[in-house]
Amino acid sequence: MLAFLWIAGTGWIAIFFLACASMLPFALRWIRPGNAAQIGGMRVHYVLGFAIPAFAMLHSLSTMSRLQNISATGIWLATFALVALVAQVMLGTELRAPPWGQPRALRRWHLLIMIAATGLIAGHVVLDHV
Repeated sequence: MLAFLWIAGTGWIAIFFLACASMLPFALRWIRPGNAAQIGGMRVHYVLGFAIPAFAMLHSLSTMSRLQNISATGIWLATFALVALVAQVMLGTELRAPPWGQPRALRRWHLLIMIAATGLIAGHVVLDHV
């Protein structure tokens, strides 16, 4: 029972963090600059960005020993989602302090990979946990 709670908890925490980190940059656009600085601004987004793949890896490592009644397609979707999350961290690190100013194309890739990762994760949840 404890193993199930650990596995499910790490997965759902990663999903919750993904939702928060995805919405935060858009929410900060509608908040006044002074108020955004008070709530941490993009620092929260950066911390969540590193926490998401960490919790996803904890989830996957603890799940590997208990693979039973799992869809192979769902596992592949989760694998591709984990790769996309690592790519997100790499792009986010580049976007955090770019030497060339505001790279719009890189931000678009960051958004598109986030959308793809979210879709892959949703597919994984539907195939393996419902």
